[in-house]
Amino acid sequence: MQIHRLGAHPLTRFGSAGVELVPVGRALGPAVVHVARIAAGGSIGAHPATVDQVMTVVSGRARVEGGDGADARLDTGDAVHWAAGEVHRTWALTDVVVTIVEASDGIEVAGAEA
Repeated sequence: MQIHRLGAHPLTRFGSAGVELVPVGRALGPAVVHVARIAAGGSIGAHPATVDQVMTVVSGRARVEGGDGADARLDTGDAVHWAAGEVHRTWALTDVVVTIVEASDGIEVAGAEA
């Protein structure tokens, strides 16, 4: 067993504010996983997804917006999938913790329901 203490760093790209990002690791295949803590009122600014991305709310509540301008509120346990190239943005309605999975070969969300 290996225990790792993961370091966090602020995310300020894309005009983001109040976000602390914890890189979790890189899969042996083409995928990356992050954990982000976003303070209430903070946001991840609008930017295009470089590859398919799935963001899952671990705790708290967030609001997200996709490239078509549609927005939605997410609660703990909810996930959002953005396609490669889709411009998107996230706001924290409360202190929120999310996981972000990025995969160049696409992502199939387990138990996905629209």
